[in-house]
Amino acid sequence: MADPYEISRVRTSPSGVPLAFNKLSGNGKNFLIQKSNLNKFQQRVSILNEHVKDSSELISTVTSSNIVGQIFKSSHDNITAMSFAAKAKQDVTIDNFESYADSAALQAAWVADDELAILNATVYPTGSTQSMQLDAGNDSTDNDTWEIAVASTDLTGSTGSLFIQQNKIYNDCKMRFYIGDGTNTKSAPLIIQNKDQWEEIEVPAALLTEDGGGTTDITAIIAVGIRLEKKKRDAVVYIDLLSAALNPGSLTAKLWDMGVVLPTAGVTSIDDGDQYTKLGDLGITGVQIASVNISLIGGLRQYCVHEFSAGVAIEMANNEVLEIDHYYAITFNFVDEDIEIYGPDASVETQYNNGYSFNAASEAAAITATGTDEDLQFLIFSNQAAYMRKMILFVDATPGINSCMSINIEDENKKITDVIASGIQGRASINVEFSFPYLIPKGGKFEVNYNDDPDDSTSFINGNMQYFFDPNGTNG
Repeated sequence: MADPYEISRVRTSPSGVPLAFNKLSGNGKNFLIQKSNLNKFQQRVSILNEHVKDSSELISTVTSSNIVGQIFKSSHDNITAMSFAAKAKQDVTIDNFESYADSAALQAAWVADDELAILNATVYPTGSTQSMQLDAGNDSTDNDTWEIAVASTDLTGSTGSLFIQQNKIYNDCKMRFYIGDGTNTKSAPLIIQNKDQWEEIEVPAALLTEDGGGTTDITAIIAVGIRLEKKKRDAVVYIDLLSAALNPGSLTAKLWDMGVVLPTAGVTSIDDGDQYTKLGDLGITGVQIASVNISLIGGLRQYCVHEFSAGVAIEMANNEVLEIDHYYAITFNFVDEDIEIYGPDASVETQYNNGYSFNAASEAAAITATGTDEDLQFLIFSNQAAYMRKMILFVDATPGINSCMSINIEDENKKITDVIASGIQGRASINVEFSFPYLIPKGGKFEVNYNDDPDDSTSFINGNMQYFFDPNGTNG
C-alpha cells in the first residue's frame, strides 16, 4: 500500500490533478440499448502510444497466399484498441481506358449527348497510361453526359471508385457520377478538394440519390456515366480507373509476442513468436478470443477495433498482460476477399523507428519487409491512469420519464470509487466539465447503469469522456 504522506507530496494543479498529467485525450463509444432492461455500459481510458499516422499509400494486399503485418514495440502492458487503414480491393473494372487505340474507339464506347470524350495519353494517375478527357466549358452545356454500357450487374452494397482531375475548383466546375437501369438513374457529386491534381473518390451505392421521380433498380444496372452539373469557361476534366467493390469482405487480426529482439526480415517467421490468444476485454465482455474478425465497408477507411484489446482486464485472475519493450506483430489474415492495407508514403520520412511492415506467405514462412522504412498505418491505444475532465452522454431519441441513469467510476478491483450522478430520469443528453476531475485508475472503468423505458424509442447511448494523462512511456 502506498504511503499516504508520499502521495500528498505529489505536486498538483489547483484542480487537484498531478502536474505530470498534462496532456488531453478522449474516447467514445456507442452502446446499444436492450429495451425494457437494466443496461450496464462500461468503457476504459484509451490513450494512443505506438502509431504511424498516415494512410496515403497502398503498402500491401492481404490475399489467400499473403499475410500482411506490422512490427511494433510495446510501451505498455495492455492494448485497449487498435486502428488501421484498409480498403476492399476493387473486384470489378468498369474502365481503365487502356484498351482504346484512339479517341474514336473511346467515343464508340462512351456515348455523349453533346461534347465527345477525348483519349488523353499525357495526363493520367499513377498506375495508368491513358485517361478520358471531358470538355466541361465553352461549347458544352450543363447536364452533358458521357455514358458506357455495362453487363447487367447487382450493385447493392457495392462501392464505386474513380480518379478525377480538373483544372477548375469544384464550385466552378461540378461533375456527378451516376448509374442507370435503362429507365432511371441515381447519382452522387464528385467533390474534389483541389484543382490540377488527381484525387480518388469513393462512391458507395447506398449514398446515391435518385435523379428523377422514378426508382432505379440497383440489382440490374446496365449503364455507368459522368454528368456535367455546372460548367466553367475552359474547364477540362480527366477521368480514369473506374472500378467497383461488390463485396467488401473481411479479415482477421492476430497479435504475436516476438520477444526482446527486433525480428529479422528474411529469417524470422511469425510463428517464431508466441501468439497472444486472450484478445478481448474479459472484464467487460466476458469473452477472450485468439483473433478478431473485422468486416469491412467499401472504400478506403480507418478502422478502430475495440475488440482488439489485450491485457487490459487487470481485475480478472486469468488476465494476461503484454511484456513492456517486447516486439509484437499485428497480422492481418485472409478470410474471403483480398483487402488492401495502407500506410504512409515511405519517400517522405521515416514514420516509425521500432518496427516495420512485412509480408509472409504463411505463419511458418520467413517474413519479408514490404520496403525500406515502410510501415502500415496503425495506432495502438492503451489503458493507464487518467483524470476525467469532461463527460458527454446522449441517446438517439427522447427518453421516457421511466428511464433512469446512474454514472460511476469503478476501480481496478471492480469497486465503485466515485458516484458522478444517480437517479437521472428522462434526460436525452448530459454534457459536464468537472472543476475537480475524477481519477480513473489504470484498469478502472467509466460506468453507466441505464434503466430503459420500454415505451420510448431510444436504441443506443453514446458515451464520451475527455481526460488528462501522463504522456511518459511511449516508444514510437
